[in-house]
Amino acid sequence: MFLPIVLSLTRFIPGFRKSATVAFINGTLIQAAVWGKKHRQPVAAVAGGVLLPTRGQALYIALLSFLNAIFLVAPYVHTHPQSTFASGSDEQSVSTIGNRAGVMAMGNAVAMALFATRNNVLLAVTDWSHGTYIVLHRWLGYWTIFHTVLHSILLLVNYKKYGSYADELARMYWIWGIMATVAVCAILPTSLLVVRQRMYEFFKASHVGMTVLFIVGYYYHIWYCYGFSWGYEIFAYVIGGIWGLEHVVRIARLAKNGVRRGWQRTACARRA
Repeated sequence: MFLPIVLSLTRFIPGFRKSATVAFINGTLIQAAVWGKKHRQPVAAVAGGVLLPTRGQALYIALLSFLNAIFLVAPYVHTHPQSTFASGSDEQSVSTIGNRAGVMAMGNAVAMALFATRNNVLLAVTDWSHGTYIVLHRWLGYWTIFHTVLHSILLLVNYKKYGSYADELARMYWIWGIMATVAVCAILPTSLLVVRQRMYEFFKASHVGMTVLFIVGYYYHIWYCYGFSWGYEIFAYVIGGIWGLEHVVRIARLAKNGVRRGWQRTACARRA
């Protein structure tokens, strides 16, 4: 979330943007399409259609993917003997990686929520376009879904192999967790390019609805499992705060513009 600010500071360096070298880098490494001659060009053959990013966007996507992979597979420390995982390091590995995936899902979700807003504070302090943030929002969403599914699968394996799966299945935290997983997975097929192009209102409504179910499901998943002991609920608060602030700013802008009627817009257009 902070790297766009750092990269955008280069625009304040005198003469930096007018440099021939910088112009060449922008033209070949940043602004050009990943392949072909046009970015944002639909590729309909891939999973219902995707839009080609620019090379600069692709580099940032690669960085996000690299960080997600590294933080997920980073070294884990096993301490034995201990009371929590009595059956050995295999059980601890499955549980620990699964729990880390759950935390990383929500870390990605926070950045995903920020990048999606039209009143994104990063738009005010960087020279990046809203379209770029939307592209990054989609990829953060892919990683959120990946980590959520991985968390669910590994904890399912853990309880089936080492624990009491039947008992966990009846607990409320498990039910809410399943609901959150299903909701976030449902976002993917309803957000494909072909759906956005042909049924935008359906995409928008389902996107908001499933996202709310995901956050609510996550919150109660944590609340029934840990209460407020470990602070995992803070992710839900931050995402709710971003969403709430976005709509407060929207209402404030509408209030600032005041009431506009059709005849007023026509008169302004004629004078212009």
